[in-house]
Amino acid sequence: MGSTDTQHVEQFIRLFFAGTGLLLLGGVNLLLGKAGAWVRVAASLAVVGAVLGGYSAWESKSAMVGRVATYIAAGLVPVVLLGSGRLVEFGVAAVRVAQRPAARWSLLAAAGLGVVAIGGVRYTIKDERAIENEMTQLEAFSKTPALEVIERVPAKTDRGAEVVMRRPQVLRARTEIDSPEDVALRGLGYDQFVIRRAPATDYSNCHGWVFTGGRYWVGGDSVQTILDDNGYEETTTPRPSDLVVYRNVSGVSHTGVVRYIADGQPVMIESKWAWMGVFLHPVDKSAYGHDYTFYRTRRATHVLAGLERPEAAAGKPAE
Repeated sequence: MGSTDTQHVEQFIRLFFAGTGLLLLGGVNLLLGKAGAWVRVAASLAVVGAVLGGYSAWESKSAMVGRVATYIAAGLVPVVLLGSGRLVEFGVAAVRVAQRPAARWSLLAAAGLGVVAIGGVRYTIKDERAIENEMTQLEAFSKTPALEVIERVPAKTDRGAEVVMRRPQVLRARTEIDSPEDVALRGLGYDQFVIRRAPATDYSNCHGWVFTGGRYWVGGDSVQTILDDNGYEETTTPRPSDLVVYRNVSGVSHTGVVRYIADGQPVMIESKWAWMGVFLHPVDKSAYGHDYTFYRTRRATHVLAGLERPEAAAGKPAE
């Protein structure tokens, strides 16, 4: 998910470990049957230690480990107290029944299952809300304006294959674009990862920004033909000006250009996000996922044959 809010995930993990600990405590003490008290204590401590050790391997913060220990104690202490003969003597009949080991440890095991179940339900509800919010933002982000084919545009690959050029039938004003862009960026959680290089515009999409200098929209289904015909080759050692191509289950989803490479730092990409602005961002911090490939060509520019103009090469839309 694009959202950076993972609190509900962390809460679920804490409840999962606490519930598992209670479940194991109940199960171990049931299996021990009539074993002595010290055997039960040792086994219970071993279970608690294993659960807390497993959680600390996932979450190193001592405060969070302590919280899981508190959850386990909250379930364990009442069960231990219920084993007290004196307490049972002054309790009601239900407490007397709970004095029986099988009943007590079964209750603890059931409580463990309940904690896990509650944690799962809460996680599912919050996760569904997060997904719903993200899908709403993605729909706004990926919404394409009504496009029309622009005839007689001399855009071809180096092998002569024509590439269809499109442009919105109506170009929206900046006032109509800026607000939806801001909402989409913040909603998806990418506003903190990007540096703006150019404002939002309907002139082109990402592929058009790369291959037409920001003057037209180019379909993702044309990208592979451009790669094949214009001599692009895959590379695992990207350099500035190389191409990066993102893919999803439907095919090519996004293209951008490598701008900065530094040891120990993520590769920095410049790309136009659909109808939105042009951004500088880490290669793994975008709305297009993590399935990407770098390409290199001997061509002087990524712009298609027939469109090689200074302003196009600079990524500026034609007047």
